[in-house]
Amino acid sequence: MKRSDIGAGSVLALAAAWSLLWLIPTQTSPAQSETTMSPAMMPSLAAGVVLALAVLLAAGQVLSAEPASEQPHEEFGGETRGFGRTETIELAMWIVAAIVAILLMVHVSFVVAGGVLLVAATLLMGQRNVWTLAITALGVPFALNLAAWHLFGVAMP
Repeated sequence: MKRSDIGAGSVLALAAAWSLLWLIPTQTSPAQSETTMSPAMMPSLAAGVVLALAVLLAAGQVLSAEPASEQPHEEFGGETRGFGRTETIELAMWIVAAIVAILLMVHVSFVVAGGVLLVAATLLMGQRNVWTLAITALGVPFALNLAAWHLFGVAMP
């Protein structure tokens, strides 16, 4: 587990640093006035939190006094089975769901895209209750849309 934590923390730290130093500054517009929040604030805040947690994850394992050989074998001990057919199918389904959500967000709206992505996610996780699907698909994107507008003055696409 020590090696995977160090690797995951390092990759996440690099991605967050790249986001903070290049991606967010070059892909967001400046604030429209002195009284409005910059569109880069929330992505920068999220990337900063990811960077801090990633550094803590990696540093905690690097500075750990327990040698790697005394820890249980990676993630699940002797039960580790690797990345097989089931995981590949699940990964493909998540990729398809993400692509559909992005296309819907660009061409339709955030609320519709969020609803479709949430239905896909809850179905992929095994939830089959119709009421849970309906409330999640309709309520969460609508509430986020309203919160973004009323709290931050940002209109979702």
